[in-house]
Amino acid sequence: MTDGQDAVAELVVEEGRVVWRLRGELPVVARATVDGQGITLAAERDTGGGVLLVVEAEGPFDLEVETEFTTFVEQVPAGRTRYLLTYLDRTDVRQV
Repeated sequence: MTDGQDAVAELVVEEGRVVWRLRGELPVVARATVDGQGITLAAERDTGGGVLLVVEAEGPFDLEVETEFTTFVEQVPAGRTRYLLTYLDRTDVRQV
């Protein structure tokens, strides 16, 4: 499920929602099917201020990315979208 060497990226898919439990070293890529549509999640690198994430999806879905300390919540549209999941911006973050 992952292409990273030392990373763990567990995906849980539930009715249009994906929970991505991301741990370890980046980069890591995970693939899944949500409501019959393919998605690719790529955590490319840690910028020092956050994680650079690229999502390719055939259809929209809700995404939660759980890191060791924070959960990021995004509403992903169809197509290719880039996110910077910042450590300092708490507008899209739920503390764990």
